[in-house]
Amino acid sequence: MKTDNEQEKQKRLLFAKELAKEISSWPRHKQYACFAQNNSPDYKEQNMAKTYSSTYEPDPIPNDSPSMHDLVIEDLKERKQFGLEKYKTTLQAFNGRRARIDKYQELLDAIVYSKQEIEEIEYIKQELQNILQMTDSSTTTPRVRLGEIENAIKSLLKKIA
Repeated sequence: MKTDNEQEKQKRLLFAKELAKEISSWPRHKQYACFAQNNSPDYKEQNMAKTYSSTYEPDPIPNDSPSMHDLVIEDLKERKQFGLEKYKTTLQAFNGRRARIDKYQELLDAIVYSKQEIEEIEYIKQELQNILQMTDSSTTTPRVRLGEIENAIKSLLKKIA
């Protein structure tokens, strides 16, 4: 017979699996918002659900790449300069435009660009897998394989240029 502690553990595990299944059907922004609430009483269940959710993203791994914040700051400086040159002013409050409409339209564009990027990356990954398969020495002679690989790489580079 299971102890109360073991039964509670089983209930929490079952709950976490059900929660993970439910959460995986949510849009990503809602998933992130759910997991961001780590101060909530249900944190353990959410944390367990994270373990079982197929959409969970791991913590970032530190590396030598530049800070994305620093890159964005540089981009903002460039955008400010662009705006000054184009409109002869910076973006200011009460400028006669409806910021919520501008923002909404820009976010719609960003979503479409994000989907484009996802599709392009998936295509590139598939093409790289195809190129790797060309290196299988049992299928053709080395000279033919090298030519096929070179052509595949050139084609891929044209698409991502």
